[in-house]
Amino acid sequence: MAGFTVVTGALSARASQVDAVATAVGSAAGAVRRVDGGDLPPRTGAALAAALDAWPGGLRRLAAALHATAGRLRAGGHAYDGTDTSVAGAAGDGGPR
Repeated sequence: MAGFTVVTGALSARASQVDAVATAVGSAAGAVRRVDGGDLPPRTGAALAAALDAWPGGLRRLAAALHATAGRLRAGGHAYDGTDTSVAGAAGDGGPR
């Protein structure tokens, strides 16, 4: 019978990395808000202003999705840990209950 091993510590470490990226993306949303186009021709200035208005919301949504992904990675690791504990307990006690 083939088996596999899930290294839950690696899932947790990856989740922390994803959270760090999410935080950086969220910070970028604030930085975009502070961009000033200066003295641009009217059409160029309007296009830049429209882009700058749209970007922060998109970056915040991306950051939220990344934080959710990190949460799912952690939850997956906890689920595997719980399963391993249950299987080990059942094997040690003579079988499932």
